[in-house]
Amino acid sequence: MKVILIARMGSTRLPGKHLIKLQNEKTAIETLIDELLLEFQPCDILLCITDSKEDDVLEKYISKTYEKIKIYRGHKSNVLKRIRDCINQEEIEDFIRINADNILTSSKLIRAFMDMHQILGMDFTCNTQNRSLPKGISIQIIRKSTFLEYYEVVKDNIEAQEHVFLDMRNYVNNFANVSIEGSKQINNENLALDTPEDLERINQYIHHTKGNIYYEN
Repeated sequence: MKVILIARMGSTRLPGKHLIKLQNEKTAIETLIDELLLEFQPCDILLCITDSKEDDVLEKYISKTYEKIKIYRGHKSNVLKRIRDCINQEEIEDFIRINADNILTSSKLIRAFMDMHQILGMDFTCNTQNRSLPKGISIQIIRKSTFLEYYEVVKDNIEAQEHVFLDMRNYVNNFANVSIEGSKQINNENLALDTPEDLERINQYIHHTKGNIYYEN
């Protein structure tokens, strides 16, 4: 199973956010990838970025820092299509979709979700339908065939093109799915990296936890 990281450098609120240095002396995307490498092999990670020139620097950085991580470049604004084209070209079946601005996502949590997805034979597994974890800790696992079917239903929906699984709640009854919730409701936190304020909050979080980011249950 592949982990597909969705990223782009052209953020209007925090330009170049993936290469910003954090409190831990790593870049934002390096922080996430190094965490993923605790549970996954480099060949299991695929960076899915845009074909815009502004992402050239990100491709160069990742290629130099992580030689075995593959990079796919696709549609700038239509993330849904970028993922569709990526999984078709790379011949990916089940995949885990992680936004690269979710830099504090635990690799152990992802692995636990993946194990449950496979053991239960799910078509779609996530923690975003009935959210109990903060924004910025979002995990979605889906079969290729299910994704392609879903794509055909929502491909003209402008919101779904950016927020890929936006309409999944309305579509999810058509296949085997599970929505995972934590035993503690901490969904009022925001740990996604989108704004300068988020950057300050995440740096404080890294400082206080000394980089040991995880959620129990």
